Amino acid sequence: MPAFIAFWNCTLVDGWQRKRFDERLTALASAVFTAEVEMRMRMTNINSTWIFVASEYAFAGVDRDAPKPAEHVSTETERELLNEMARLTRDYRNLLLAPGSIPVRDENLARNSAHAYFGGHPVWRVDKCVGVGEVTPQEAATRTLIFRPGLGYASAEVDNVRYGAEICRDSTGSGTLPGPVQRHIVVGQGVGVGPGKDYICNKATELLIVADPGAFGVYNCSTRPKTPIRSCGNETVLGCKLHYFVA
Repeated sequence: MPAFIAFWNCTLVDGWQRKRFDERLTALASAVFTAEVEMRMRMTNINSTWIFVASEYAFAGVDRDAPKPAEHVSTETERELLNEMARLTRDYRNLLLAPGSIPVRDENLARNSAHAYFGGHPVWRVDKCVGVGEVTPQEAATRTLIFRPGLGYASAEVDNVRYGAEICRDSTGSGTLPGPVQRHIVVGQGVGVGPGKDYICNKATELLIVADPGAFGVYNCSTRPKTPIRSCGNETVLGCKLHYFVA
């Protein structure tokens, strides 16, 4: 059965990481609404599960010009995102919502997590295993912030389809997913598939979905080698580009 996928390329927007958190949540809600309208126009079965993804650090803290890719937020701020994800997936019952990652600080421990919700409930949380710049050398030396590695992957079944998810560096080399999944979602910054670069250890038997701002895409993995699926359209919502795929 064909799947509708929307990629929200929000982190490419100039000044995105300087926006207030509530502004980004408003932008997320507007993007989900717009993508759902597009899904209804393009799909014959509007009751099938559709997928909304974004890239790594989509919900990082406000940029303070620190020498690292993204600032961390508190666990209370993370809860604001999760509450909104629960609300959106209750309103859009067939939506699998996986809007990138959020770096979180809990006292002096730092993690980078990617969440997904469906039907108002969490279906996975991925905590990045291999940190790449999450903590600065000064923070590490003074132990004011310590990166807490996670498992690196999550897998879950949604609407009778097996998904696997990873964040950026964890998907490279041999990856962290222990085995094949039907649909493999990777959220990253600079890890995408493209001409001259194919760093991801693909574990998908059906679809590889790469949510990376510079090299995003959806790939048919039922063929060997995997083949890219052309975008069927795009539009801009509150300054953020949405790209659509039917795969």
